[in-house]
Amino acid sequence: MMTNNLRTGIIEGFKILGIYQIIGGIIGLGFLFLSLSQLSGLSILPVLISLISFVLFSYSILCGILLLKKKPLGLRHSMINQFLQLIFFTFLGYSFHYIAGVFFTLGIDLTDSFLLTFNIGLSSWQMEISSGSPAINLNFNLVAFMLIIFIINLKAKVEDQWLRDKIAEIGN
Repeated sequence: MMTNNLRTGIIEGFKILGIYQIIGGIIGLGFLFLSLSQLSGLSILPVLISLISFVLFSYSILCGILLLKKKPLGLRHSMINQFLQLIFFTFLGYSFHYIAGVFFTLGIDLTDSFLLTFNIGLSSWQMEISSGSPAINLNFNLVAFMLIIFIINLKAKVEDQWLRDKIAEIGN
């Protein structure tokens, strides 16, 4: 797609989303390095989980850079990045929770009974493999959901402009 002739509204959308993803990734990396500095010993599983965390937060930064360079490919990667942040869970010792940016979640905790939960915060990461925890919960990130809608709309605007540019090119 052509990136040299994007409308101002589209450029602003790329810029806002790009900055958001870069800041979210940087905050996440900062939290990761802070937590690594507090580890007393190293074993393979925490190192592997930290490496996955590093890759995901770096991916968020990469998505932001692609968007700041006005690359439509950045929208596809941003969509993937937000889908990774949409749902997180804990289930009998296994968990996955990845947020690069702001989160506001609605969830249910089924550990002892049915409990509706709400959480708000900044970039975070949690991954557990066979921790032995009896917790069972499922959370839905409303911020990631809204960003997915924003990306879908932005992508539609880019495609619409691309088609208009192609039609104008044919007319000339």
